Amino acid sequence: MKTNLVYFISDIHLGLDTAQQSSKDREKILAKWLLDISSTATEILFLGDIFDYWFEYKNASTLQYPDFYHALKTLRSRAVTVQFFTGNHDMWMKTYFTREFGIEIHYTPMIRQISQKQFYLAHGDGLGKGDYGYKLMKTIMRNPISVFLYGLLPSKMGLGLMKFMSQKSREKHGGQFLEFEQERLVQFCLHHAQSSAIDFYVMGHRHLMIDYKLKSGGPRYINLGDWIEYQSYAVFDGQTLELRSLLGKETEILR
Repeated sequence: MKTNLVYFISDIHLGLDTAQQSSKDREKILAKWLLDISSTATEILFLGDIFDYWFEYKNASTLQYPDFYHALKTLRSRAVTVQFFTGNHDMWMKTYFTREFGIEIHYTPMIRQISQKQFYLAHGDGLGKGDYGYKLMKTIMRNPISVFLYGLLPSKMGLGLMKFMSQKSREKHGGQFLEFEQERLVQFCLHHAQSSAIDFYVMGHRHLMIDYKLKSGGPRYINLGDWIEYQSYAVFDGQTLELRSLLGKETEILR
């Protein structure tokens, strides 16, 4: 069994119940998987939309996912590094996970080296050309004044509104793979790779399992899929990055 592996996961959407699976069932599957890999993982990176909606109200209890939180505590007790990237559904993460679990939160994309390979890591929302309405909305929503004003709402009302907004966002950004010229993340990676020495672009957001070689002998774009349909993740052993699904599903695009 290989150890010192780095795992990547995104778009779990805890808090979302679907016709096929409740949030609670998804949480239990996730927690079990995290505990299963705790003996092989050196690091686990969550690339956004861990939660379907999230806000840390000062005068109300934080949203509770006890199985997930227990798994996080176990990982940290076993010296597994855990890092969160925010997505478009949970961009309002603040201090809770750093304070309670020692987890670093990233709000913007990151380029970092892992075992001599260069990774571009991001959730993926707002990257590439177009989608200017969303980019403007994101800037407004991330503004400290907006966050402060939203925090004045009663928690029940605020979370209810956030749940409604999350549904609308999911309807807009999910779906089938488009033509390559219309896939913003593919086009972003192609443009970025012209001036950067990146080996792997790893993102979420599209809810599709994608493993796409941007050019012959060049970098790969990996989209991590989701835990609603695929229960998918990627694992890096120091040389090879592999996209996997607990359900045995295959990538949508593999070239």
